[in-house]
Amino acid sequence: MTQQPVSPLIDLPDTVLWSSRTWTDFARLSPRQRESKLVLLPLFGFGDWGLGCPLDLEEQIGTAVLRHAIEHPAAKAPELMVMPPLRFVLGPYVHNLFGIDFETALDLLHEIAASVRAAGFRKLLLFTTSPWNEELIDVAGRAMRVRLGMQAFQITLAALGLDLHPTRSLDRTPALHAACSCYRRAPRAAGMPIEAIGLREFRPGNIQQPGPLRLTLSLDDAIDSGDAAIAATAGSLSSLCSEIVRKPALPDDGRIATRRAREHSGSDSALKPVREK
Repeated sequence: MTQQPVSPLIDLPDTVLWSSRTWTDFARLSPRQRESKLVLLPLFGFGDWGLGCPLDLEEQIGTAVLRHAIEHPAAKAPELMVMPPLRFVLGPYVHNLFGIDFETALDLLHEIAASVRAAGFRKLLLFTTSPWNEELIDVAGRAMRVRLGMQAFQITLAALGLDLHPTRSLDRTPALHAACSCYRRAPRAAGMPIEAIGLREFRPGNIQQPGPLRLTLSLDDAIDSGDAAIAATAGSLSSLCSEIVRKPALPDDGRIATRRAREHSGSDSALKPVREK
């Protein structure tokens, strides 16, 4: 009987997938090799972003960007390990699915980071495609540094040039073209009337979802434009990942020196107590 291959948890080359390694593969890595690795955790939400696309748009675009980044000439792919995407993330509006609350999401990220740390890896990159999770990864990254002694980094799809935010982005056409590139088809027509969506208020305000964009180019031209947008975004991500890989490891295994220890060593005179007059 022929054994059927297991479906990948993310559509990327096996060479960079955390899930494609065996326990013995991890055991063979020396402490120095583990410190040189960059573990990347994608956060892909599910939602309707008003682009006439399926609910997995974030994962489609995010995976395409990651794939191109790995294949980029400047990429340090051997040093990159991509974890299975976290799909249960913040989804504050009714056009999002499977959304969880902030405290649960923060605890979940901490548990994942603690497991990565326990496996001997020190550098963790949180990469989110969702505008609603940008503050989450910022807070989580700071907590990982303090509580786990990890080098935590955060990159958002919007910062790389493809912004899905309904109102913040001045032009979401690149995202629409990127969607055409991923799905290889034109966006669908609008569904329910925009008034019927009834979005709840969410900081920093009541953000109304705009209607779907219209595709003004031919599908072939939109795909070409989307391919170029994804490639440019991937180039930026590849450069940032390479820069992170080159960063030296944190001293003292990531431990944060206490005030008393710094005062005793005299390494930071600004923290020494002021002598009373």
